[in-house]
This record gives sequence, structure tokens and C-alpha cells, in this order.
Amino acid sequence: MRKMKQDEGLDIIGEGLETLKNMASDMNEELDRQVPLMDEIETKADRANADLKNTNVRLKETVLQLRSSRNFCIDIVLLCIILGIAAYLYKALPPSFRRSATAAAIAMSAVNITSVAVLDNPTAFLNPFQFEISYECLIPLEDDLEWKLVYVGSAEDESYDQMLESVLVGPVNVGTYRFVLQADPPDPSKIREEDIIGVTVLLLTCSYMGQEFIRVGYYVNNDYDDEQLREEPPAKLLIDRVQRNVLTDKPRVTKFTINFHPETSTGAGQEQQQQQQPP
Repeated sequence: MRKMKQDEGLDIIGEGLETLKNMASDMNEELDRQVPLMDEIETKADRANADLKNTNVRLKETVLQLRSSRNFCIDIVLLCIILGIAAYLYKALPPSFRRSATAAAIAMSAVNITSVAVLDNPTAFLNPFQFEISYECLIPLEDDLEWKLVYVGSAEDESYDQMLESVLVGPVNVGTYRFVLQADPPDPSKIREEDIIGVTVLLLTCSYMGQEFIRVGYYVNNDYDDEQLREEPPAKLLIDRVQRNVLTDKPRVTKFTINFHPETSTGAGQEQQQQQQPP
């Protein structure tokens, strides 16, 4: 009796296991059918993602192009407005003022010094100065350029200043030029002994028709060429043992506005006087 019940229970369990087996087989078959579908869905999703990225890139490029075109158009419109205002103001000015403005523009750009090199430096105090000067001329000049080299003998008294050299160069046409300016050393007898040793100033200037338009200043250090003499200076100055060193690393450049065509301003002034005369 008990054995029969056990056999019945085993049969029921066997049937359940068979059912589970069939269900597992069905699920496996369903998974086999779903895997290709999932792979296809994943492929389509990747393709859609790539298309979306490409669309975003093209949209960004389109927006940038539209923005650049809009800004370019705005810039063109603003430039035209500014040019129109400038032309109107220029036409509204009297002719004499136009010529004065033109002369001022020429004055700022007629001659430009491009480089200055101090040759034979440092050297003995009694040796001549040598400056290699390069400059450019942007308009033809009828008169000469005057180059001067001035040695400042004392910081307290201008009467000790010495003009070492003054040369005229010209007439000058449009182009670039280079020349060597050589000048004698300062006369020690015209400088106080206490002012020879130490630091002073050397001025290189250029003028046109008596109008100085540029000045280049250099510090000059004068000292003995021997360390023992520097530490224990002799009671009487030994000028032949003094060495001169022009400090070229930081020159001080000063520019002045001049009129390179004085006849322009003169003609404008005469015309203005004529306009002011009663009929």
C-alpha cells in the first residue's frame, strides 16, 4: 500500500518535471526567436544615435554660419555708417583746416628712425663717437635733415654742454637710408673734473628746417679702466685712463610733432586772412 502511494507520488513528480522541461524548452525557443530581434533593435538604435549626432553637428554648423553672416552684415553696415559720418565731417570742415590736418598727419610719419647702433663701445674717453643710424623717409623732403650729437657736461649747468657734431643730410627722397655719424669726444678742459667721472647723458637729435622732431638720449658711464684706480681714484684726474661706456640697452626716445611742409600751413594762414578781410 505504501509502495503504491510512493509510486503515485513519483509519477506526479515525474509529470511535473516533464511539464517544467517542456516550459523550459518553449522559453529557450522563444529566446532564440527574440535574440535576432533584439540585435536588430540595437543596431537600429545605434544607427539612430549616429544620425542624431550628425544632425546636431550640421545644425550647429548652420547656426554658426547664420550667426557669422549676421555679424558680418552688421559690421559692414556699421563701417559704412562710420565712413559716411567721417566723409560728411571732412567735407564740412573748412579747406584750411583740412590742409592743417593733412600736414599734421604727414608730420607724424615723414621720417622714422628704425635703428641706432653705437660702434666701438665701450672705448676710451678720448676716442671719437660713432653712431650707425638707419632711418626711413615716407615723403620726399626738399630740405636737409640736421643730425646733432650733444654731450651733457653737467646735470646742473647747461653751459657745460658741448655740441660734438652737426651734419646735414639731404635732400631726402622716399626710401630707407643708413649712415655713420662720427663725432669728436668732448673737450675735458670744458668739463669740471668732478663731473667727468660718473654718469652723464648723450643726446642724439634730428631736425628739419630748424624743427627738432626726434631726440634719443643715452646714459654714459665714465670710469677708470683699472679696478685699483676705481677703488682709489688719484687726486689728479688721469683722463687717458678713463673709459667711456654708452648704455644702449634702454635709450630714451622723445618725438615731437612738426610740419615737414611749412609752406602748406603758410598758404592756409594766408587764405584764412584773405577770407577774414572785408569785401
